[in-house]
Amino acid sequence: MKPVSVFHGFIGQRKVMRPLIRLVQGAKLRGKPCQHMLLIGGSGLGKTELAEAIAKEYGTKLHIIWATPKTTDLILGEAASAWVAHDIVLIDECQNLAEPIQELVFR
Repeated sequence: MKPVSVFHGFIGQRKVMRPLIRLVQGAKLRGKPCQHMLLIGGSGLGKTELAEAIAKEYGTKLHIIWATPKTTDLILGEAASAWVAHDIVLIDECQNLAEPIQELVFR
């Protein structure tokens, strides 16, 4: 029996999900980290759930940080350690960061 993908529960948004699944599974097969992604949308749309599914599919850890103007050092430190471990960092409410930090994060 074929194992069920962790993305199985995501309904709709085929234009988004198909390339995303290929991206994550391709990176996993190559043994490389996933590229930078930006998940945008209103509250309750499943961005955190999707980030959790990506981390689970990739077999890595998800670090969730709720951004405030005072979390800049935490974000940079967490992102650096996650980069080394090939973990995933979800910065929730990123718009709360100062603009120069947003620019750095979005690159």
